[in-house]
Amino acid sequence: MRFLIFLFMILLGPGLAAEDKVAAPNGEPIATATSAASPKPVCPMGSLCSKNPSLSSDWADQMSNLDLMQDEMKNLKITNPRVSVSVIDTGAAKEIANERGRGRVSYNPVTQDNDLVDAWDDKAQHGTAVTETIRRLAPGDVNIFYTGQKSAKDGLKKGELDRAVEQACDKSKDKNKDSVKIVNVSWNSEDQGHTFVDSQSLYKRMMAQGCVVFIAAGNSGGVNKDHFTSTEAIDRSGKKALLPNGKMATEGNLLAPGDRIPVQLTAHPADLNQCNNQTYEISGSSLAAPETTAVGKNVAEVLSRTEEFRHLEPAKQAELIEQIVKMSAVNRRLDGYRAVKLAEQASENVSAALSDLRGTARFAWQRIPQNVRIHNAANDSCYEQSDCGKRMTCYSDKRRYLAAVGPSSREGQKAIQDLFVTAQNSGDYELAQNWASQLKGVSKSEMDRLVDWNEFRKRTGSAADASLVVDYLTSVLPFMSVPADIQKRFLNVK
Repeated sequence: MRFLIFLFMILLGPGLAAEDKVAAPNGEPIATATSAASPKPVCPMGSLCSKNPSLSSDWADQMSNLDLMQDEMKNLKITNPRVSVSVIDTGAAKEIANERGRGRVSYNPVTQDNDLVDAWDDKAQHGTAVTETIRRLAPGDVNIFYTGQKSAKDGLKKGELDRAVEQACDKSKDKNKDSVKIVNVSWNSEDQGHTFVDSQSLYKRMMAQGCVVFIAAGNSGGVNKDHFTSTEAIDRSGKKALLPNGKMATEGNLLAPGDRIPVQLTAHPADLNQCNNQTYEISGSSLAAPETTAVGKNVAEVLSRTEEFRHLEPAKQAELIEQIVKMSAVNRRLDGYRAVKLAEQASENVSAALSDLRGTARFAWQRIPQNVRIHNAANDSCYEQSDCGKRMTCYSDKRRYLAAVGPSSREGQKAIQDLFVTAQNSGDYELAQNWASQLKGVSKSEMDRLVDWNEFRKRTGSAADASLVVDYLTSVLPFMSVPADIQKRFLNVK
């Protein structure tokens, strides 16, 4: 009981009312003082939603290294994407098609229902959210195969989903007919009672055509690992997400962030929380699957640069893409950066990758630290860097180093400790919670050593979002020994 009182009192702080807690621009904590003994700059880690820093895509992108993946794709300078993505969903708002620099959008009905065949503009906003997620992470052409339905509770009739997948995998109208095809299915899942008629048969036929289909695992508990690569939604602590419907996420082949993911929409669905402007938070495997799809699309783009890959039979193309996405995952957790780096290595010798992808992967991970710019990735402290630019460069490079050595290694755990400290003491509790969830076998005394309590004293009393701080405190602080002076300050104990 005493600790629960501490949790709520720490949110208010001494002499401050709850209504005084206002977020600073871009999610920067109001308290900006630094330790006199060891002055450090205040470096906001960034937030998509300036009015509510708890709604940030940063934690999701960093958990699956999707931001590092985007940086790597920019470095590769793939200026003429060959691979298109098909999305089977409710539709997509017309504003999507008008976004410059992200590729073309085409619309194709998958239903014979006359009331729905023209309803491509997505009243449900479900397909818009899925499409925006893919195009943000992997720009390029998108073909929308729309159901036109207005509620996520609806679904396609038996057999219609199979036919929709077959339509989406059809290359007859594609500009690059020799290119592999990537398909996202986030609309129908087993919790709605609509599944594939024969998933094994459909999977084999689509793979033989060179079409890789990624699906949402579902939102009703249970397991969905049947043939097609499914993605399960996880939260900030890396655990199975508890969804708004009160059910746990369905177990899938891969894990990806699917809890309160901010997405730009063109309308305000009544059941979604709004962040600011047209940004809303959405939870569920429907948002985890397109993250996997985007990784698959980028892997396909990297491989498609080589003539050797383009001359493979379609089934081999699809197999290599699917295996790279799966093998790059760490403890089933999607990793976009590792996937793209493995695709780069595989493209140097495609036949060798097909015969021994694990050997190719080992060589790919070994080469990553060669591009890390910090002096000693295992030991250098990012938080101790003298300015924000150096700190963020160190932070990104240490994450690349971690992608190479893995979180379970001794070097990986040392890297995670510094990433945890850097995020926490920079005021980004979402990212700190993410890193804390990956620490293994750390004692209370060791956790105490990792924390700059002077910074923590100044920041916790003025955190901008109460619910985020409660989540953070309950998940992280119980593993530390809270100093007596902080208990006195917030509990008013003499």
